[in-house]
Amino acid sequence: MEPEEFLEHFRAAIGEVEQQYYVGERTFCYELYHQLRIRTDEAIRNAPANLVFHTENTKRVLGRDEAQAMGLAPLRKRRSPDLILHEYGTGDFQIAAVEVKARGVYWKPFRNDLVKLTEMIEALNFRVAVFLCINRELTSLRRFIIRNRERFNNISAQIVIMAKNGADQPLEYTDFGNLHRENDED
Repeated sequence: MEPEEFLEHFRAAIGEVEQQYYVGERTFCYELYHQLRIRTDEAIRNAPANLVFHTENTKRVLGRDEAQAMGLAPLRKRRSPDLILHEYGTGDFQIAAVEVKARGVYWKPFRNDLVKLTEMIEALNFRVAVFLCINRELTSLRRFIIRNRERFNNISAQIVIMAKNGADQPLEYTDFGNLHRENDED
């Protein structure tokens, strides 16, 4: 599955999550996972690899030799994204890593999630990483990043940042590079 195909399925799955699931991160993630599986099962079955979705799957720290043998870089510490699509047990076909936040976004947990997603891209070769914030607008994330710009250096510009302020609101998205470069005028 190509990254754009994953993102297309991911955006559509978010659109299927009803308002009753916007009460908290876990509740939303379970329903999102369900909707995503409905949309992607056929594509995953027909993929050239044995792709699987995992939720809260811990990516362990590999030793340098083991990581190099798999064509990866060692992680600095164990990582557990909310959702990943990958071929389990290999360094091949690392498709997507996703982090979800349901309410308030505070700089330290937000930055930690972005560092985690950056490391998933850079060390483990994940092809797409998404930070999704529900019950917030993209504008509030943009202002937050601008106010705390110095705390967000060394974050991958290619992380997709999404926001959906409720089931009846549009999904807004851009990449971190665009958000980080924008100024207060935007």
